[in-house]
Amino acid sequence: ASRRLEKAGEDPNIAWDVAMWIFVGGIIGARVFFVIQYFPRVFANVHGPGEFLFTLVNLQDGGLVFYGGAILGAVAFFMFCRQRRLSPLALGDLLIPSIFLGMTFGRLGCLLNGCCFGDYCELPWAIVFPPDSVPFRAQIDQGFLVGGETGSLPIHPTQVYSALNAFAMALLTWTWYPHRRFSGEVLALGWIVYPISRFLVEFLRGDELGQFGTMLTISQYVSAGLFLSGLLFYILHMRSSHEPSPLQQP
Repeated sequence: ASRRLEKAGEDPNIAWDVAMWIFVGGIIGARVFFVIQYFPRVFANVHGPGEFLFTLVNLQDGGLVFYGGAILGAVAFFMFCRQRRLSPLALGDLLIPSIFLGMTFGRLGCLLNGCCFGDYCELPWAIVFPPDSVPFRAQIDQGFLVGGETGSLPIHPTQVYSALNAFAMALLTWTWYPHRRFSGEVLALGWIVYPISRFLVEFLRGDELGQFGTMLTISQYVSAGLFLSGLLFYILHMRSSHEPSPLQQP
């Protein structure tokens, strides 16, 4: 992102500054979303305010949800732009390929950690996780394993699917940037297309159950909301904007 800013004739240090804002906001948002979504499980054996606060911030046991990080990270991003008098749409167009590239490595981290795992799969590229891994313990809890097996049942490598999807999104938004017709168009492209692919990948995941009496997960509901809001954003800005705006605002 720093190199892209420099190529555009802007201060490359903007990328490093906004990255810290997004990082802090993203971690807080990702944790808050996880705690709200899995509140009964996270605090099942917690007693007293001190233990409650420790559990709230104890990232060592996992517990980050991407969409929560994206939402609060976006809030931090707009706060940064307001403070520095930068166009959030122009800067967003520059940064969004890097965000998706970061997601690519993040999902590979999910693979190594074992979280965000897939459902049962008999395809040649199905993967088996070792004992005591997250998928292995989940399959024991669900009654699919008894505990003496040498590995989990074969499952979809949904983390790899998500990593490839994010990399494809990085290439798509990077390629589209030179052809943007108005500020925010590249941002809107990612805003619209990513929720579609995430909605579909969720059907292959085995770590979340349907909510509100449906087969749809929380992430799928959020994806639907993001898709509709992104589509509305694109239509409104396409009608009101005619050319990309400068990064620096008066």
